[in-house]
Formats: sequence, C-alpha cells, structure tokens
Amino acid sequence: MTAFSQATATALAVVPRAYPLNKVPASPTMPYVVYSATFSAPETYTNDAAHSVRIYRITWQTFGRDIDGVSDVDSKVVDALLDKRLTVTGWDCGPCGTQHGGILGVPVRDPDDRGVVGTTSSLTFAATKE
Repeated sequence: MTAFSQATATALAVVPRAYPLNKVPASPTMPYVVYSATFSAPETYTNDAAHSVRIYRITWQTFGRDIDGVSDVDSKVVDALLDKRLTVTGWDCGPCGTQHGGILGVPVRDPDDRGVVGTTSSLTFAATKE
C-alpha cells in the first residue's frame, strides 16, 4: 500500500464499511464504500529535474439497496475528506477539494444485481515534495 493509500485509509477509518479497492469481503453488508487513491503525472519539476508537485485523486464508489443509504455513506466520506489535509511523510498535502461528479455521484441502479444502487465520486488535492 502506498503512503497516499495508507493516508486515505486512515482518513476513511471513521466511515463504516469503507474498503480499499480489491479488499471488499465476498458478501459485504450494505451500504458500503470502495475507495482508491491515484495520482497524475508530475505537474512541476525543480531545477534539478525532480518532480515537486503531484495531483492526487481519491475516488470512491458507494453501493447500497436504496439511494438514502448510499447518500448517507457518501456524506460520511465527504465529511472525512473535504477540506482535510492527508498526512504523508515527505509531502505537504493541500486540502482535499475539487469535486468531480458532485458530492453524490450520478446514481445508477444495477438490474442484474438485485437492484443495487451505486455512485462514483472523487476529490483531488495537490501534494508538494517537502
């Protein structure tokens, strides 16, 4: 697990049933959240050609039986991340902020999975090498 993934897991520890990507139990209790932390290519470089700023994105998918349950869990994820700064050794992280897909992503009902409702949302932040 990368340092940024670990920092994301720490921030989301307050959200019930929040699982890192590929770590969801075989039969999870709903509603639940699956999250991942990814990064873009370096945005800036120092004079010695070392990257110094990266943009990170925390993406989560929420699944449940109804939109109210999904919305409640999405709100908990947003509360745990929005305007917060992750702690990552060697990096100065800006606050999680820019939202793509809104606080509650577009809800989709899966007709093949007993009507499970799902959303996908994300927040981004910049991190600068210390």
